[in-house]
Amino acid sequence: MDHDADALRDFLKRFPDEKFCSVCLAFEFKLNFQRVHDALAEVGQHLTLGQARGPCSLCGQRSLITGLERTSDRSARERVLEFIRNHAGDFFCHACLAQRLELGFGTVQNAVWQLRASSNVWIRATACAACARPRLVVGGEEGGVAA
Repeated sequence: MDHDADALRDFLKRFPDEKFCSVCLAFEFKLNFQRVHDALAEVGQHLTLGQARGPCSLCGQRSLITGLERTSDRSARERVLEFIRNHAGDFFCHACLAQRLELGFGTVQNAVWQLRASSNVWIRATACAACARPRLVVGGEEGGVAA
């Protein structure tokens, strides 16, 4: 992990029940928005990050906020797999999966990587079923996805 991601990870661990907007994280760590985004993606590869619309714990402004995922007893891998099973035959980009499951982008990437190694999950280059943008998408074939 790079220095920005290490510092951000430690900060989020100190405040496990809080969620923060990108503006406050950028100000807190003296980073530009791209570096905040990159650091969150890196942290999401190792910790389950939740993202949702709501008030930031620092500034109180309603925006997209990120913090440690504490509300679910299921792992990100299990949540992604369940979503794919429930939408058999449809393929979704990582960004749409992250938005629908309220997980961080890096967390979804890590979950998909784990699923590709252990189940019947497929990656394709086609339009996302949710946003219709041509991207690399993930899904399962009609007839179900193996565990």
